[in-house]
Amino acid sequence: MKKYFLLWFVFAAPFCNDTFAQIADTISASATNICAGSTVIIRATHLPHDTNPTFQFFVNHVSLQNATTDSFIYSMFNNGDSVKCFYRSHNLHSANDSAMSNTIHVAVAIPPVAKFGFTDSANVYKFTDSSTNAQNHYWIFGDGDTSSQINPTHIYSPIGIFMVQLMVSNFCKTDTSNAVTITISTGVNNLQNENAKLQVYPNPAHESLVVSHKSQVNTIQVYDVIGRKISTNWIPLTTYDLRLDTNNLPSGIYFIKATNMAGNSYTAKFVKE
Repeated sequence: MKKYFLLWFVFAAPFCNDTFAQIADTISASATNICAGSTVIIRATHLPHDTNPTFQFFVNHVSLQNATTDSFIYSMFNNGDSVKCFYRSHNLHSANDSAMSNTIHVAVAIPPVAKFGFTDSANVYKFTDSSTNAQNHYWIFGDGDTSSQINPTHIYSPIGIFMVQLMVSNFCKTDTSNAVTITISTGVNNLQNENAKLQVYPNPAHESLVVSHKSQVNTIQVYDVIGRKISTNWIPLTTYDLRLDTNNLPSGIYFIKATNMAGNSYTAKFVKE
């Protein structure tokens, strides 16, 4: 009688936990919006059971020879620089596996410098920003009003001396301009010369406002209390009284600016109730 022996061959499955997809490296940065010269820490992550991996970091595709561990410190970034990491696993069963990480982009800001200029006409001041590297603006007009516009217009109502400053910032730093002194010697309700005087009535206004003048005024503009132009009205030179519709204006303080053909301006304040 013949005897037969049955041999079973068992092939072990590959170590699925060490596939290329699962060793894919990711990196993170302590900050990606920085000031010039600031220090950034870049860290790479890897599988916990990979006990002896190697890393190679790149800035703008250039290898950093001194950055071969899972983190490095760098302070020479320029705006828009990119960082990525090449990872190689040295597990027994995945000796040849490697992966390239995600890419991090670093934004580098130069500190801003605050600077401005201005022009004026009949207590209406137009401020012009000339700052560098500014993302945010904050104007202090010295009379209690402020603005976050880049180039605001401001009307000074009371007589007095006012210190104007501009604060600008980006994610790096804040800078404040030197204070500029503005002297208002005539209040807006008293602006007049020998040829013209501007009057508004009724004041406070409700549904309408009459603007009366004694000069050849051809434009009348309405501004709100923070210097934003609300409307411009062109009027015939032979018209000395203009009725403005104020029914849709929100309650508050407004300013009328009338300008004649010679470019002279006259200003008056009114209240809408």
